[in-house]
Amino acid sequence: MRGFLMIKVLVSTMVLGCNNLSTAEKDTASDNEVETEGYHAITTGGYHSCALQGDGTIDCWGRDNYGQSTVPEGQYSAVSANYWHTCALDLEGYPQCWGDNEFSQTDIINEEFVSIDAGYWHTCALKPNGSTICWGLEDAGRTTPPEENFTALSSGWYHTCGLQDDGTPLCWGMNSEGQSDAPAGPFEQLSCGGLHCCALTGEGTADCWGENEDGQSNPPNVQFKTISAGASHTCGIGIDDSTRCWGSNAQGQSSVPTVNLTHIASGLDHSCGIDTTGQAICWGLDNHGQSTPPID
Repeated sequence: MRGFLMIKVLVSTMVLGCNNLSTAEKDTASDNEVETEGYHAITTGGYHSCALQGDGTIDCWGRDNYGQSTVPEGQYSAVSANYWHTCALDLEGYPQCWGDNEFSQTDIINEEFVSIDAGYWHTCALKPNGSTICWGLEDAGRTTPPEENFTALSSGWYHTCGLQDDGTPLCWGMNSEGQSDAPAGPFEQLSCGGLHCCALTGEGTADCWGENEDGQSNPPNVQFKTISAGASHTCGIGIDDSTRCWGSNAQGQSSVPTVNLTHIASGLDHSCGIDTTGQAICWGLDNHGQSTPPID
């Protein structure tokens, strides 16, 4: 469900070279290479998905009952979807959000950010100076971030975690399943899903915490380039370029197709990726078209 850093023009920061991982957050799709063909970043929400084109436009597909799949016109550098809303940063770093606004989670904040991440009924964003602001539903402290500076953020359903300069994670918000009790780290990449989070060390080793009812917090003992935590499953792309998912597979969301992927995003009951040609591929539940991306 959710994350990445701001892009200048393309390629998700979640796609990282082996043993040289860059800091990134889950499910915020972003891009920083000058390319224009195909998709370069992808993000998944509850019943919808969105992907960033090389020209800065965003495509969303799936459920649109709150307008979460109706993208405002413009060019963007990053996009993050969660359950009922979607947020993006324009090319200047200013946020634009759409979808459900019951708790003001899609209100416009007239400030410049370097990354943004949508949670369930809340949104958090990272300023250029490393400070964080969050808005939306204020229960369990989810919109009250600590004063520390961060290099990356990732929001789950009711909590958010950030990576500090030294790679130490710090979380705030609900902690019903230990999702805000992060291990010491250090980490270089972070992704929070429903009630759990996963992070990667500099060597690509995955460490997960929080809810584990379906095994979503039991990563395989391999090295990863990128990782994405969903509601009750997690997916990652290994340094061998193979994609693995673990946790719940009740809707086929962990049954990865036999194709090489460069980007990965785990949602509620579905997953999406981008293949080496820039096409979006999704699998799992498709009751609202969330696993049927547009075809060029």
